[in-house]
Amino acid sequence: PFLGPLVGIRSGQFTIPTSGENSTEIYYEIKITATDSNGLTTTKSVNILPVVVNLNFVTNPSNLNVLLDSQLLTTPNLAPSVVGFKREINVAPMQLLAGNYYQFDSWSDGGIMKHFLTTPNVNSTITANLKPTPPFTTTYFNNVNLSGNPVLTRNEGMIDYDFGNGPPAPNVNSDNFSIRFVKQHYFNVGSYKFDTLSDDGVRLYIDNVVVIDKWVDQGSTLHSATVNLTEGDHEIKL
Repeated sequence: PFLGPLVGIRSGQFTIPTSGENSTEIYYEIKITATDSNGLTTTKSVNILPVVVNLNFVTNPSNLNVLLDSQLLTTPNLAPSVVGFKREINVAPMQLLAGNYYQFDSWSDGGIMKHFLTTPNVNSTITANLKPTPPFTTTYFNNVNLSGNPVLTRNEGMIDYDFGNGPPAPNVNSDNFSIRFVKQHYFNVGSYKFDTLSDDGVRLYIDNVVVIDKWVDQGSTLHSATVNLTEGDHEIKL
């Protein structure tokens, strides 16, 4: 039961929630029983059915993902929704498409990266606009402590290297070199886990605060750190 039973009333009203269970198959039945002075009763009921529209989720570029009430949707995706109901929409912080990484740019309704959308009373298209993630500004040093002038500076995308078969570039040592990767990346507010896998030493800074400090000789080793971030751009330095 959502409300009641209520006894001895002749009129009233109630407000249907706009959050909680988001199924389009939920409806309300109002059942009224009247009793006359002779004790005779009769009961009538009426159903309040949901008004349902379709939310068409798309991304620009297409074939990326959005989150609807924390459920991952691959776009384009048609999601039925009850008019007036609030749905939480979000975008994963980084997505891979055709070898390129993308991050959130904007929603067509003007909302922030993670926000509530009140379902309109007509079928609607909701677009998440994404943009390529900025590259890392990468500097290489012919020493193991990132000192002096770099021997190479360039922009790079994904960090996934194995230099076991040769140096990163002709003017970089094949061993005993060091690299610094720096970029700005947009994050939604929340807690994020950062993983590094390296052979040998590694340091990871978020907003110039060291969160992983394993500058030691080691075989291929996984390290992790969990960081709470506000919404907006944050500097990653590896």
